[in-house]
Amino acid sequence: MKWLQISLLAVLVAGPSRQFAAAQTKIISEVPIRAITSVNGADVYAEYCAVCHGKDGRGNGPAAVALKQAPTDLTKLAQKNGGKFPTMAVHQSIANPDSVPAHGNPSMPVWGHLLVTPDNAGSGELRIHNLTTYIEGLQK
Repeated sequence: MKWLQISLLAVLVAGPSRQFAAAQTKIISEVPIRAITSVNGADVYAEYCAVCHGKDGRGNGPAAVALKQAPTDLTKLAQKNGGKFPTMAVHQSIANPDSVPAHGNPSMPVWGHLLVTPDNAGSGELRIHNLTTYIEGLQK
């Protein structure tokens, strides 16, 4: 499975009588997914989620600007759900690639398949559980 790594390249544009202005060009390149052995929620988040959702979970990761739909602000899930963290919905969005349209787009990584494969089903479920718990801890 591959995912798209988003890189931003700053291009300087100079005019004869004006100062330099910075413009950004999106460069999207496919790289192989790197499977990690850790089942720690913070490690799983850092490896698979932070690139879009940001280190702080606010949807401001480096790849966010290249997406058609802004990543969800994961820090406000409980707030948007009457103050209760939607544990099952979060678990489902990670584990089931068909449950979240943004996660099911072929240009968007779908981590459920990587996290739970026949050869690591037990540790994969543990990763998803720990990742869900980690995201719960990001609530503001």
